Amino acid sequence: MRIIYWVEQYWPVIGGVQILGRNLIGALRDRGHEFIVVTSQGEQIRPAEEEIEGVRIYRFPFYQTVAENDLDGIARVKEQVARLKRTFDPHLIHLAEIGVNAAFHSLTAAAHPAPLIVTLQQYLTGDVGGPQTFLDRVLGAADWVVACSRSILSRVWEIAPDVRKKSSVIYNGVIEPDIAATPLPWDPPRLLCLGRLVNEKGFDVAIRAFAGLVEEFPALRLIIAGDGPERDGLQKLAAGLGIAARVEFKGFIHPEKVPMVLNSATAFVMPSRREAFGMAAAEAAMMRRPVLASRVGGLPEVVSHGETGLLAPVDDVNGFREAMADLLKNPQKAEQMGREGRRLVRQRFQWERHVVKKYEDLYRNLGG
Repeated sequence: MRIIYWVEQYWPVIGGVQILGRNLIGALRDRGHEFIVVTSQGEQIRPAEEEIEGVRIYRFPFYQTVAENDLDGIARVKEQVARLKRTFDPHLIHLAEIGVNAAFHSLTAAAHPAPLIVTLQQYLTGDVGGPQTFLDRVLGAADWVVACSRSILSRVWEIAPDVRKKSSVIYNGVIEPDIAATPLPWDPPRLLCLGRLVNEKGFDVAIRAFAGLVEEFPALRLIIAGDGPERDGLQKLAAGLGIAARVEFKGFIHPEKVPMVLNSATAFVMPSRREAFGMAAAEAAMMRRPVLASRVGGLPEVVSHGETGLLAPVDDVNGFREAMADLLKNPQKAEQMGREGRRLVRQRFQWERHVVKKYEDLYRNLGG
């Protein structure tokens, strides 16, 4: 089959959606399917057309033309996209995210009609959707809608009830790394946060909760791995709480290094304010780390409260502090949660069985 994979940003831009897309395309190409990627020209200017790992990537100035209200530019990009569709002649189009560039698919849908799969990876807040919105039109035009968690699918049904009959969940699976999981370290114990340093990840909650434990657990350390616009503010927060020497900011971590960083942790902390799925939590569980997470979005589907980790309400500093203390006081419980987390991830989020096969079956059912 020939498939256009349509995404806001693509590899080598690094993020959960980009890693998932790269891995999915690679796996399905190995099964004989042909892909091209349509994406946006981002902040890091790359060629308008190039080949990465055997896949042709086409980048268009979607954001720039819309942001500048460049009507001539929009018309020019629209014609280029329509021509690409006619030339490639896809059996199916997979819209892997809904953003600005999705509008250009809608504008060129008649250029080469093909079945459309839409995957929702984003957390849907209460102020999105509704009749005649762009989201509603995209979902209505889809032949099938995939949500990355049951939480997101339920929200989609609220926004667009007609989608119920043409939708399903495909979780974001975890590829088991080559590196083996190591025993949890206790001398000293280390709590780990991993992800982009942005407000929605809630790392300020982790820092405040950690600050309430340092007297009871003087050897305890907090590791924050990742980078982003909130880094300076988080460092100032740690300094203001008098715990700067106990909080290590590791900076950006390449995806290939994530399993090694997870092995350094006693427990993984994910105090997100929004989370459609919770890929980092699943990766931590694969490495046998107990997970402390917010009860939000898809995280309760990844973390089984009391079995593979502990859940706390969003922004509940005391709740996270108590959960951290619970695991630190009960090493055997933490070890057992880590083992059960790995078992659950292998059972529910196994890459080939629960992601690659499900998408391939969906592609064949819709694309012929």
